[in-house]
Amino acid sequence: MLESSDYFMNVVKKDFPMHSQSIEKLYIQDSMFRSLCEEYTSCLQHLAKYKKEASQKNNDLAEFEALLADLSKELTSFIEEHKR
Repeated sequence: MLESSDYFMNVVKKDFPMHSQSIEKLYIQDSMFRSLCEEYTSCLQHLAKYKKEASQKNNDLAEFEALLADLSKELTSFIEEHKR
């Protein structure tokens, strides 16, 4: 993902607003800090992606569990009705 360099700094500033001035200063002066900001942003993006995927999987799982419960009831009813 291509990002402007200020993007990484702004993400960190948003998450650490009480350190906004220090972040700006360090971001301009220190390449290691810039790299850390990039890694932090990348981690946030990946975490958001995995949370979204996990949420969807949990929804799918709940749907399949409900379907399985319904099918179990239908099977039980069908078997019971045809036992007689």
